[in-house]
Amino acid sequence: TKDIYYSLVELVSPSVDELTAGNGAFDYEANAVESNVAAIREIVANAKDEDGQYKFETISSYGKFYKIGGVVLANTDSSISYKWVISDYTTGEIFNLYDSSMEAGTLEKLAELEGKYVEAVFMLWDIHSNGYGRLVPVLSTLKEAAAPTVADDVKVANTKAELQALLEGKTIVSDVELATTGKYDGLSIAWTSSNEAVLSAAGKLGTSTNPVEKVTLTAVIKAGEVEETLTMEVTVAFLEATTIDKVITACDGDSVHVMFNAKIIALDEDGYFYAADNTGVIYVRTKLTNGLAVGDSVQI
Repeated sequence: TKDIYYSLVELVSPSVDELTAGNGAFDYEANAVESNVAAIREIVANAKDEDGQYKFETISSYGKFYKIGGVVLANTDSSISYKWVISDYTTGEIFNLYDSSMEAGTLEKLAELEGKYVEAVFMLWDIHSNGYGRLVPVLSTLKEAAAPTVADDVKVANTKAELQALLEGKTIVSDVELATTGKYDGLSIAWTSSNEAVLSAAGKLGTSTNPVEKVTLTAVIKAGEVEETLTMEVTVAFLEATTIDKVITACDGDSVHVMFNAKIIALDEDGYFYAADNTGVIYVRTKLTNGLAVGDSVQI
C-alpha cells in the first residue's frame, strides 16, 4: 500500500525478504551528491505546484544523500523544536536538522561540534507540513573540516544581516543571547544597551516600573580591518505570571505573550512534555533541553 506521511511517500506493511547477505555497511560518500544549503533550500522553496500539490521532482529528492559543508549552530527559532541547524559558512543560510530520525549518538556529536565547520552526508528527509525542510546527518560521515575562505567584508555583512533578522523590531520577554562571536573565525561583536537596567548588553532582562520598554541595542561587528555598527530597537515586555487555566483561555484569543510557572509531569513518546499547576495541565510541544526532566519546576 502506498501512503503519504505529510510529503513523504511511504510503503505500509510491505513484505521484505533478504536476497543476498551483505556486510552491514553502505558507502554513503559514494552515493552522495555534492551540494550546499542553498541548493537544498531551493528544492524546498519549489516543492509545490500552483495547486499546492508536491511536485514529483521534489518527492524524488527525498531519501537521497547530499554531501554538505556548514557550521553546526543551535536552533534559535522557537516555533521549531529541533535542536540544531546547519548554516552555510559563506551565506549564513540555514537548514533544520531533524532530531527524531537521527541515529543514536548523533545529537551528542552535534553538541560536540557546535560552532565548528563540518562536512557530512545528509539525507533530505522530507518537507514538514508547516513548509520547512528536514535534513538528517549520517553519523559516520559527520566530521570537523577546514572552513572555506570568506572575505572579512562578507563576514561582517552576513553577521549584520543575521543579527537584524534575529532581533530588529522583536519583542523580548526573557533573557536573550547576545553573542560576542559569530560563526566566522576572527569575527567579534561588542554590544551596548541604551538602558542596562531594562536589558543589559549581555542580554539579561532587568526590571522596570513600566510593563513595556523600548531599548536600543548597538552591535559593533568587526573582522580584520572591517568594522560596521548595527543599531536596532527592540521592545522589552515584562510579563506577570499567570496560571495555566488562563493560558488555555488566552489560546482562544489574539496572539499574546504569556508567562507561567509549572511542574513538568510527563513526556509523550516524541519527547514533548506536559506541565501542570494547581489550575490545570497544558501540553507543551517542545522537547526538554538543558538537563530538564519530569519533576522539575520551570518557567515558560
